[in-house]
Amino acid sequence: MAILKKKGAARRKQLSIRISAELSERIEAVRNAAKAAGLVFEMAEQVEPQIERIVRQAEKELGIASTDGVTRNE
Repeated sequence: MAILKKKGAARRKQLSIRISAELSERIEAVRNAAKAAGLVFEMAEQVEPQIERIVRQAEKELGIASTDGVTRNE
């Protein structure tokens, strides 16, 4: 699964999170390098499964149903 994508790849809903200043600078450097190469630095495909896992765990801990209608409290 490629992290760099050609421009014009499908966009998804945006999620804002706080990260360290150092990591933000590194991401910006990679984005700039990718742009110079005619590419787009796309992290969503790698990050989304991790966020899904975290949300699933929170649903389980709270005993609430996920969007698929299954109660996660086991």
